[in-house]
Amino acid sequence: MEGYLGQMGLSDTHPDQYNGRLWNKQYIVDQSSMNDGTPIWGDFISCYTDGSLIQGRPGWGYLVLEGGVEQQGRGGLGLQSTVFQTELAAIMRVARLLQPKRSEKIVIFVDSQAALLALDSHEMNSPVVWECMTSPEDIAQHNDVSL
Repeated sequence: MEGYLGQMGLSDTHPDQYNGRLWNKQYIVDQSSMNDGTPIWGDFISCYTDGSLIQGRPGWGYLVLEGGVEQQGRGGLGLQSTVFQTELAAIMRVARLLQPKRSEKIVIFVDSQAALLALDSHEMNSPVVWECMTSPEDIAQHNDVSL
């Protein structure tokens, strides 16, 4: 995991308190989308993230829907990685993909309550959580971002 996180530009600095956010915390549940697995298309950029263990191998993935176009990405992490870390990796990857965007409404759908609670915390005990929390901040400087 450490090698992969290093490649993503992560470090073990910044575990600290954080008091301000540029992105919006919202809890959006679309029951019909959850029931049939159909993604939500709208007048905004829809992003879906996921991290999981498949056959004992940790990995992350994302789906971005924008203007009728789908973009997907996926990758693996080191064998010692947790599902929580893969969830955070997926959020960071989507944020990196969207950094060039300007003046857009972006909704990132995250299915991990643990990741959302960690990102909502005012105290950061994990450098990975800190780096993940700043990823939406980077795109929220020029866009309207909700998680």
